[in-house]
Amino acid sequence: MASLKAAYIGDPYQIARVYSLTARAAISERVSVLEGVVSASNVNARLPELAEVDILLSTWGMPLLEDRIFDQIPNLKLVLYAAGDTRGFAGPLVKRRIPVVSAWRANAIPVAEFTLAQILMAGKQYSQNVRSYRRERDVSLSSRGFGNAGQTVSILGAGAVGTALIELLEPFAWKILVFDPFLSKSQAAELGVEQVNLIDAFLRGNVVSNHLANNEGTRQLITKELLARMPKGATFINTGRGATVDQTGLSEVMQMRPDLSAVLDVTVPEPLLADSPLWALENVFLSTHIAGSEENELTRMADLCVDELKRFLAGEPLLHQVRPQDLEL
Repeated sequence: MASLKAAYIGDPYQIARVYSLTARAAISERVSVLEGVVSASNVNARLPELAEVDILLSTWGMPLLEDRIFDQIPNLKLVLYAAGDTRGFAGPLVKRRIPVVSAWRANAIPVAEFTLAQILMAGKQYSQNVRSYRRERDVSLSSRGFGNAGQTVSILGAGAVGTALIELLEPFAWKILVFDPFLSKSQAAELGVEQVNLIDAFLRGNVVSNHLANNEGTRQLITKELLARMPKGATFINTGRGATVDQTGLSEVMQMRPDLSAVLDVTVPEPLLADSPLWALENVFLSTHIAGSEENELTRMADLCVDELKRFLAGEPLLHQVRPQDLEL
């Protein structure tokens, strides 16, 4: 397999950001790589070169290729995607039984780290304290946190981010509740968490952290009624998907419950519309989807792909191959 050929495909800017010089060197040591980047605009012109390619390397910006393109890449054996969600392009590849690797577990690390930081700040009720201190100018009248020992956090979704977050929370003595219909009892026991239904997750969590995927079963699953059930002083964190939340209901609850806080790294749409009522709420904190991999965190995703390339060339099983069920909307 030493003579295998590879090509970078997608957005040249994103390829340059994600694939470090070290990662590219490691790839070039193992396979012959076409010059430049194959993009959506030049893929037709480069089809004669692609006809001999065995491996495609990509990241954000990977185009959805037509069947006729794949028909002209008969040697294709592997696609390495140094990013997360592959649903935008992987369907035709999986149908052809061409392995697709996703670096979603590498991208989960900074999301889990960001969320851990927000949970620990919420335990101190930092945002509530800042608001009340600014308003009252009196230490004795300022909001105080419930502390980070023995409190309860509800995690919605035990996928890559949720499980990484559970591991990061281990030293902090939080009681961890998990809502995930696909989590088995044995998996919950192994993780050391308590399985709960969605209502209990919101009733009991001093912090509720959303990591649900966006699909038909989860869209607007987090309703106004659920959010209104949160304990006094609780914080809702969303680093999952904006579409899983009834955003109008969230705005109404945050208006009615100034004791609550919402940390929203994702919204619907993105970017948030200029006239959204969320902008005006002092207990809602909006960021521009920064929880995921940024700058020096990007290299983790390329490194994962390099590791998978090594396994593939050695004839070993891939650890991060996309499954058909991963593509279900």
